[in-house]
Amino acid sequence: MTQPQQTVTRPTDDGFYMPAEWCRHARTWAAWPTTQSDSKDKFRALKNELTPALKAIGGYEPVTVLARPNDRAEIIEQCGRHIDVLNIPHISARLRDTGPTFLVDGKGGSAAVDWQFDGWAGQVESWDEDAVLTHTLLGETEIRRFRAPLTLEGTAFCGDGEGTLIAASSAAMRADRNQGVHKLDVFDILSRWLGVTRVIWIDDCLGDDFSRG
Repeated sequence: MTQPQQTVTRPTDDGFYMPAEWCRHARTWAAWPTTQSDSKDKFRALKNELTPALKAIGGYEPVTVLARPNDRAEIIEQCGRHIDVLNIPHISARLRDTGPTFLVDGKGGSAAVDWQFDGWAGQVESWDEDAVLTHTLLGETEIRRFRAPLTLEGTAFCGDGEGTLIAASSAAMRADRNQGVHKLDVFDILSRWLGVTRVIWIDDCLGDDFSRG
């Protein structure tokens, strides 16, 4: 007996697309630094830099910080009680890479893309918690989730909300990340999951880049 073929629903099927980087946000999301991913000196420096940024942003729009339970009191003390804290285990504070890419439909609806995460091509020892962070976050907030068939980080691309995306080709087309994937394959995924019609590829990256592009 032939099994019925499953239909994969993509964001663009329901009218979702990635808005411009500079459009007004409904909320800013951040992840509190942890000692699991950074040295103690870097850990302190990250918190010192992140705190005033969150306080400033909180004066204009809602802010939610992902944190471990033991960090809640510290975040409220340093950033203020107007900052929301959501207890979600994570390792890296680089939420743009480990977290979701939010989408809108232009009618007040929202959703998000959940990219596959592999610790920047295995550059970190452990990324188990970060690999499921987006799934957990979207489940907690009840935001519709679209799982993308591609290993990619949010810092690998940016868009104008009008169909054009700038993307780092080396982040997606590495044989040890997305085997057998070519530019046309990546373009098809980006167009269907982010609602873009044109991709400007950046083929070169810094030689000492931690994320390997």
